[in-house]
Amino acid sequence: MRQLLTNNGVPADLIRIENSGSNARATAEDVRSFLQEQQLFNANNEPRPQDNRVMVIAPALTMRRVGLTYEQLGLQVVARPTDFYISDEGRSDNLEARLQDIVPSVEALRLTTRYWEEFLSSIYYFLRNWLPPFDVSWGELVEI
Repeated sequence: MRQLLTNNGVPADLIRIENSGSNARATAEDVRSFLQEQQLFNANNEPRPQDNRVMVIAPALTMRRVGLTYEQLGLQVVARPTDFYISDEGRSDNLEARLQDIVPSVEALRLTTRYWEEFLSSIYYFLRNWLPPFDVSWGELVEI
């Protein structure tokens, strides 16, 4: 990521890659603390809301919770999801190949497990008040 950003004109000394947090909330708090130490965090978002802008790279399955966690701390998120899951729906008209889709597989179990872990994590974050009040849309602080 650092190489990509420097190749596109971002000075290397302005890039900080944060991967030490044990969870999304801890990482968001670390990022906010860093911005405050550098006097880059604008607590009231006025007059320069871009001061609180950070790029967050996380798996697509967790991006909503991660983005909302950062938003709750007053950070403006530029979301860059990774690790997308896609369906091979319609890949074959062969009945035998389609029947294999209903047979349980390790990958299907892995994806189901990750989904439920994320679902339960989101509930936990909500109950801890680490997410903004429930809304079906992203807030104005999250850019996709």
